[in-house]
Amino acid sequence: KLPDNAELEDVIPVLIVPLAEQVRDADGGSHYLQFLAQLMNRLDPEGQTGLDQHDSAVLAEQARRFRGVLSHLPGKLAALRMRFVVTMIFNSLAHYADLVSVEGLDEARHAQTIDELVKASFGALERL
Repeated sequence: KLPDNAELEDVIPVLIVPLAEQVRDADGGSHYLQFLAQLMNRLDPEGQTGLDQHDSAVLAEQARRFRGVLSHLPGKLAALRMRFVVTMIFNSLAHYADLVSVEGLDEARHAQTIDELVKASFGALERL
């Protein structure tokens, strides 16, 4: 469990790593990642994504942590950046899951995928 004063570089992997590990689940993990990406890309009539933090205690906790580490950004900008980053994460992992289903799981590629997705997310969120 992360402390409440965790830094951005500590919070990002808590979102990415468990999702990336879904590719190991032969009983639907890849389909789950593809479902999340589709849900994230779907907008309701008010322009919100189909994935809402009120739907899950885990998402609500992640949203709280990200609000804390993004307090240097104005609220609307932080929310916009998070939407961009979460969409990038889910779509990237859905694409990665497709790749794994075709080519198989390669541990070096798996580690690199996680590392690069963490770096890309951090880069998108850390600057004002």
